[in-house]
Amino acid sequence: MKYFAVLLLMVFGKFLYAQAPVDPVRWEFSSKKIDTHSFELHLTAYIQDGWHIYSQYNEGGPGPASIVFKRNPLLVKKSVPREIGNREHIDEDLFQSRVYAFADKVDFVQIFFRKKEKATSVQGKIKFMACNGTICLPPKEMVFSIDLN
Repeated sequence: MKYFAVLLLMVFGKFLYAQAPVDPVRWEFSSKKIDTHSFELHLTAYIQDGWHIYSQYNEGGPGPASIVFKRNPLLVKKSVPREIGNREHIDEDLFQSRVYAFADKVDFVQIFFRKKEKATSVQGKIKFMACNGTICLPPKEMVFSIDLN
């Protein structure tokens, strides 16, 4: 009877493990002071092997990454977020399109100008979709708050 229970646990354990939620992207949020009034915000994604996320600058295909910053009267956003990483041009068979994507790591960098030398923070969210060539996870939003001191 013990052996039968162990066998059942092994068989069903494998199926339970296969159904476990997958989270192939880990995020870090930080800031770097450039000068008295300017800061770089870094939204850095660390992506598991075999997975990728999409560039902000894709048209068609799966949902591109998008970043929304909450309005802050003490800050002025300069230009658009830069993407620093190994951007690949790939054929996405699931969506029958050719898109830009990042594997391993990508750093979205946004520069802000602070109007007054006063402690404040940048809040917002980044929306992204992770795929591995076989499946795509539903789009996910990560909320962030980064102090500027």
